Amino acid sequence: PEIGQLSFILHQKEQVNYLNENMKMSIKKVTIVFVILFFNGLYSQTKTKPSSKEPTIKETQDWIKSVIETYGYGKISFIGSDIIYNIPSYPQTYTLYNQKVSIKDLASAKKSTSSPIENIVWLHLTCLNKKCVDVDINGNEYDFKTNILQITLNSSISEDLKDRLVKALNHLIKLYSNNKIGNTF
Repeated sequence: PEIGQLSFILHQKEQVNYLNENMKMSIKKVTIVFVILFFNGLYSQTKTKPSSKEPTIKETQDWIKSVIETYGYGKISFIGSDIIYNIPSYPQTYTLYNQKVSIKDLASAKKSTSSPIENIVWLHLTCLNKKCVDVDINGNEYDFKTNILQITLNSSISEDLKDRLVKALNHLIKLYSNNKIGNTF
């Protein structure tokens, strides 16, 4: 081969090497850009997901207490894992009722479908297996046990708020017992 041909072949070989190097650099750049975009997309998806944080025991108890203080005839308190519900003057019968139950012994909360007393609605907290609610009438030391804790509310409470209160009570039961009882209120 002549010098001109050798020079042309060397020039072509240099161009091929140059193109190979550029392609390697381009592939590296594309790979880096792809990795960055992938992780950016992954991060942005996790950041925009709605928070799955459920209300704590304290937040749930405070909310339940505020609703019952606003619409209830009794007073509810939470001591340890116990609910204590006092009805200082039970409407229209003037009997004092105090009910106490361990939240861990409860199965669920439900709305009562009817009430024999006008302008009253009830929520029932039912026991898991046995009679778990201690009932004290007129200040005697817990007279008997029953399987339902009955919360008395004024009928002015909206259906939506009653439903939310039931969900909150069920959520509280779930927090104490690890039962799965539907959605958070």
